[in-house]
Amino acid sequence: MAADANNFVHVDRAGSVACMRGQRGRLIRYLDGRLEIDDNGAENAIRPFVVGCKNWLFSEHRARKAKVSASLYGLLETANTNDLAPFTYLRHLFERIPAARILEEFDALLPWNRVPRLAQKSV
Repeated sequence: MAADANNFVHVDRAGSVACMRGQRGRLIRYLDGRLEIDDNGAENAIRPFVVGCKNWLFSEHRARKAKVSASLYGLLETANTNDLAPFTYLRHLFERIPAARILEEFDALLPWNRVPRLAQKSV
């Protein structure tokens, strides 16, 4: 893009169309409803955590506590997003983590690889 003396921006339309064609797969995800166009849901989900961070402002080990809290909150929200009851999922997770030894065993514990009996989130 180039601007002339009157600050009009001249767009290379052929280049723009070529770029758009290369992004078709990503655009389709928004158009078919698989992805939200904004992140309001994520922002609303982390709001309580951000308020909690302000409470730790003068805590001695705030960086470590914030990291631990962020990890735990991330697990809870990911379980929630995958329609799992968060408490049930955490209990399931903490019971099985000590026995996990290889990457595939840890991967099986992730919320999107859920066990059917855990997917009974109460509304």
